[in-house]
Amino acid sequence: MSGFRWAPVPGADRYELRLRRRSSGQVLEHARPLVRNSRRVQPVEPGNYGLSLRSVDARGLENS
Repeated sequence: MSGFRWAPVPGADRYELRLRRRSSGQVLEHARPLVRNSRRVQPVEPGNYGLSLRSVDARGLENS
């Protein structure tokens, strides 16, 4: 995985990204706060992973 990009969310002040191994649920990377709409992630072994991203507005309200 070389990196991820997403469309900016109207009203978002920042973003939080989480990379998780699906077999164990282990969180491999939890990046916050992200202020740009792209992120490089750490190298991982072949396998099945989940990636989640949520926006956070200036008041700290999260969108999941």
